[in-house]
Amino acid sequence: MKQIFRVMSDMVVPGIVCAALIAALAGMSLLPRLGQHMDVPRENYSGYGDTAQAKIACGRKPPQIVRKGSGNCRVGEEFPLGDIFQGMDAAGNPINIQVLDIRDSQGIRRMDCYRKAGNKLVFPTKGAYLLELQAVDGQRKMARKKFVLLSDNR
Repeated sequence: MKQIFRVMSDMVVPGIVCAALIAALAGMSLLPRLGQHMDVPRENYSGYGDTAQAKIACGRKPPQIVRKGSGNCRVGEEFPLGDIFQGMDAAGNPINIQVLDIRDSQGIRRMDCYRKAGNKLVFPTKGAYLLELQAVDGQRKMARKKFVLLSDNR
């Protein structure tokens, strides 16, 4: 019988101690405050020296990519990309245009139509081609735009 009391006391005493600790925590009101938001003093960055320059750089308009010509091209004729498209930064200065992707009317990728060395395009067959172009200005602002070019024998 003494052994049963020892085993039972080994189980009951830790349970009573645990319940007492939980009651003490609840009584000290720690549990209701656990999910509350802590107020942290905020730092005012507007007084820093580079804040004005950062606002100006971030507030700049992104560059633009505009179509200069009609967008009709002859089949097999090589032409510079700059004859049809022009990139301009926010100040109106010309910037370079990069070709990211060319797809034909079936959605097949046709980057073989682009000659990177001379920044030229040549379309081997007639049809509509979707060009994805990108321009990046001196402030590293980026603009991406998609254009459709037609290639035929006109």
